Amino acid sequence: MGKAELLVSFLLCISAVHAADHVVGDKNGWLDILVDYTEWAAGKKFVVGDKLIFNYDTTHDVAVVDKDGYDACIASTPPYTGGKTTITLTSPGLKYFICTISDHCSAGGMQLPITVEAGPPGGSTPTTPPSPSPSSTPPPSHIPPAPSSSSTPPTDSVPPSPIPPSDIPSPSPSSIPPSDTPPSPRPPSIPPSGIPPSPSPSEFPLLDLVPTPSPLQSPPTDGGVAGSFGSMNPILIGFSLISATLFAFMG
Repeated sequence: MGKAELLVSFLLCISAVHAADHVVGDKNGWLDILVDYTEWAAGKKFVVGDKLIFNYDTTHDVAVVDKDGYDACIASTPPYTGGKTTITLTSPGLKYFICTISDHCSAGGMQLPITVEAGPPGGSTPTTPPSPSPSSTPPPSHIPPAPSSSSTPPTDSVPPSPIPPSDIPSPSPSSIPPSDTPPSPRPPSIPPSGIPPSPSPSEFPLLDLVPTPSPLQSPPTDGGVAGSFGSMNPILIGFSLISATLFAFMG
């Protein structure tokens, strides 16, 4: 199907939705020669797609004419007969209708002029368009319900303040473990230099300072004094030297 056909179909659908049915003469129909049909049409609005319904009997007919045929009450085309005629308004502009029987048009006033508009009908209530199929309806977006006025607005949660670290107590000296480092050795005491103090005479009795010759000591040999000293006990030699020194100091 071409685009033009689609457009025509679309316009026809719109016309069908907004179309209105107008019964000419209302309850009097297209029968009474005493009805002023011009006045009847003056309070109505006709648009493309509307329908005119003529209700009449066998003593009347309906003919569509132009302005000249309307003024002269002469139809150039065969009229509609049958007792009921429905005419669809397919184009905008002035439209004229008459009854061709005898002098019903000229003397009875069975003439109907209307103006057809291209817009939607204003005097009639448009038909509600059909609801779209569920498949073409987009899913409704989820709208969260509005909070009620009585509900308490959420308060901003305040994170708990961090607890400051407590001061770490310094370990007492007694809690400090002893070091594995061995103590430094004390330097050996150095005896004071110089001459040792002289002992008192009472500390060294004179008799004790004289060495007693050993009975086993052999007589001195020809070696002289050196030989005598060489054969003496080293301890005795030491005491002898100390005694000699004391005697020299005391003398």
